[in-house]
Amino acid sequence: MTDDTTKALGFDATLQPPEASVAPRTPAPEELRPRIRWAGIVWGLVFAGLAATLLWIVLEPARMELVADWWATLTPGGLILTVLLVLGGLLLVAGLSSLGRRSDRGA
Repeated sequence: MTDDTTKALGFDATLQPPEASVAPRTPAPEELRPRIRWAGIVWGLVFAGLAATLLWIVLEPARMELVADWWATLTPGGLILTVLLVLGGLLLVAGLSSLGRRSDRGA
């Protein structure tokens, strides 16, 4: 249905994407190398150290008794200090993995 009030829509040149003034950049070969997953490396080392420590404690009954006695005689202040030390260690590991990632990026 056509009447006199309709106009044919022409092509609008302003809707065209701009022409590329520069050729697309191809990445240099050093940019194509795989990323090093620093968080995985650092956290893997932490968990391996934790596992080795726990194995060392569990393999000797005298050491297990020492750890059990330490936990049994721990005061509330000592517990708070232990929790703060563990949280500080976790923050340290997270910071180290961030530093590794940042140095890998070259920033």
